[in-house]
Amino acid sequence: MYINSKYETVFDRVSDLAAKGLFAVYMLGIAWAVITNTPADLAVMLPVLLLACFLGAIAWLLVGFIPTFIVGVLVGGLSAATIFIKDKIKSRTANGTALKF
Repeated sequence: MYINSKYETVFDRVSDLAAKGLFAVYMLGIAWAVITNTPADLAVMLPVLLLACFLGAIAWLLVGFIPTFIVGVLVGGLSAATIFIKDKIKSRTANGTALKF
């Protein structure tokens, strides 16, 4: 009805960006947890950090679709809805049928 490719593109781009940001925060959290809980040098901890990030990526692939889906729908949907409302207000004010308070 009102949906066109503009809102679909906004939804797709914003939800993809939110999912990538969520994954980056997740991986930074793993790296922070591994690095801060050990007194060893970073050169010594690099293999452990790589292993932890690899296992974290595997865990994300197994169960990460749930938070990714939720965040993507919320953030992408809110962005597309905001643009839709802005366009509706702009079209109403252009026609002279805007709400008068």
